[in-house]
Amino acid sequence: MKDENKKKKKKRGRPTIYDPDYHDIKAFKLFSCGYNNALVAVEFGVCPRTLDYWIANHESFKESVLKGREAENAEDELRLHKLAHGFYKKVQKPFIVKGEVQIVEYLEYFPPSFPSLRFKMVNKQPEKYRDKPQEIETEETSKPLAINIKVVKNDDWF
Repeated sequence: MKDENKKKKKKRGRPTIYDPDYHDIKAFKLFSCGYNNALVAVEFGVCPRTLDYWIANHESFKESVLKGREAENAEDELRLHKLAHGFYKKVQKPFIVKGEVQIVEYLEYFPPSFPSLRFKMVNKQPEKYRDKPQEIETEETSKPLAINIKVVKNDDWF
């Protein structure tokens, strides 16, 4: 009897607007461009909690979100690598040549950025490049401290 009632029970609430054919592809594109959950929710016209619900309950949507974030992280890693090691880039700058303004294209060298290199190395090899070395626990440092407690009577205060 109870099983029959469960089958007859209608789902409550508004029907979902989630469409795997549209939302999965669009989520991948948006997250690979660096959007966060709040911005993607605005793009889809839903609240952020709904987007979190979709991520939790729709496996294909979750995969699209994770792959999009992974693609964006890979681009950021490449940019950080270029900044840390220096790079050449084609640039166009206007120059005055014989009284005329000409736009000249050439390769400009951008030198390495020390903060970028430091960030990369600290995260790549923290045990070697960390500012504060991690404390290594020895027998002496792992022993509990002994605390002596002295009982003081009211007479001894003054």
